[in-house]
Amino acid sequence: MPERPSRDSASAPEGDHYAAIQQAFRWSVPARFNMAQACSRRWAVRHDAAERIAVVDYLAPAESQFHSYA
Repeated sequence: MPERPSRDSASAPEGDHYAAIQQAFRWSVPARFNMAQACSRRWAVRHDAAERIAVVDYLAPAESQFHSYA
């Protein structure tokens, strides 16, 4: 069986920079960051937010609960 190529940037073919980009990537996130708030804020400020479904709680098919932004 042929040897599988390494994913590190040293063995990446000329012009293939994906491995180097992937290896160098870092998230720049503050120490105290609420991902749920950041993701849902744009929906919560809409004029119809009280009627919009924010979270679906799938307990069982007949028992699902829907929570709005209100």
